Amino acid sequence: MKTRFWSSDWFAGLLITIVVVIFSGAPPFQSLEQAFYDWGVRSTERSPSEKIAVIAIDDESINNLGRWPWPRDLHAELINRLTEGGAKVIGQTIFFLEPQIDPGTLYIRELIDFFSNASFNDVPADIDTLGAMLEFEGKDRSVAEILEFYLQSSVNTRLSQDIETLKSSLFEAEQALNTDARLAQSLANANNVVLAMVFYLGIPRGNPDTGLPDYVLRNSINQIRDRVSAQANGLFPIPTEDLLPPIA
Repeated sequence: MKTRFWSSDWFAGLLITIVVVIFSGAPPFQSLEQAFYDWGVRSTERSPSEKIAVIAIDDESINNLGRWPWPRDLHAELINRLTEGGAKVIGQTIFFLEPQIDPGTLYIRELIDFFSNASFNDVPADIDTLGAMLEFEGKDRSVAEILEFYLQSSVNTRLSQDIETLKSSLFEAEQALNTDARLAQSLANANNVVLAMVFYLGIPRGNPDTGLPDYVLRNSINQIRDRVSAQANGLFPIPTEDLLPPIA
């Protein structure tokens, strides 16, 4: 007995497909599509692990801490806080590709250079020599008065101290303005920070002009267990033409 084509399964499927295509832009079908999408998202949703914390840089953070980009010493303070809080690994997604030099640092370094070569650096030694020359046997009254004046004067009691204080202040200012150094120190203290790098994906052409820096090679992952045959299927590793590592 012959079966009419309109009662077959393929015809019913074709008819449903045509109806869906024609009315796919209609609001009821859009609502149905969105409902199925929401259901799919909810069915695959998983609760995040309590062991992972996302430190977000949002509008509230910028309003409280200042405009973006933040200085490196602020990132250093963030890493210090996370380390004190017991973070096992810190994944930093900010790119540190260029040195951050505060304009004031250049002036401070010029002052340090001038100070290091200035003539008044010899003043403390000259003062000691002068004092030794005044302290001798058989000095008359005038020399004794000069010696007493010298011992009580600020030249002997304060000048050397002021020079050392100025030198120390200049070096402290240079260190305070060197935000890259403060960030580097926080990274060294934490010893668990993973920094982001920029990779240019593509097939390498020839040998690279320069090799990777030592501080990048030290963090290479050399032992990898390929349990899904990624390398055999051409999926591992991802070929790259070049990269931009963080500053040293």
